[in-house]
Amino acid sequence: MKAAMLAVLLLLLFFIFRKDHKKLLIVIMTYFSVLSIVFLIGLYKISSDYQLFDSPVDGGFAVKFNWVATFAYLYIIPLIILFSNKGFKWVNNRFQHTALRIAMKMLLIAAFIAGGYIGMFGFVLTYYGFAP
Repeated sequence: MKAAMLAVLLLLLFFIFRKDHKKLLIVIMTYFSVLSIVFLIGLYKISSDYQLFDSPVDGGFAVKFNWVATFAYLYIIPLIILFSNKGFKWVNNRFQHTALRIAMKMLLIAAFIAGGYIGMFGFVLTYYGFAP
């Protein structure tokens, strides 16, 4: 299920950025694919090494949380950068008045900051869960 969620993310990124430069699409898809593989392998290894499903070893949940939190940053910060770039281009093409353009960019920045916090919370809840 968790791997399927990352696969859906990859598909969404592909469909959103497929009309951009091919090199950018290749870089995006490679980065998030390698990141997903490393993340899922590490998550499985931590869960099996610390026996998190049967009788957890002390410190196992802290290691898992640190792993998930690190990768949350590695997912969310690049996503915010990619989507803010796309959003700013859209604002520049859509709005002609400078004051309206600035207001829309400020609104986008606020939305991306809020989305980053929500994304971080959702990522940690999805892949770490509630505290044991």
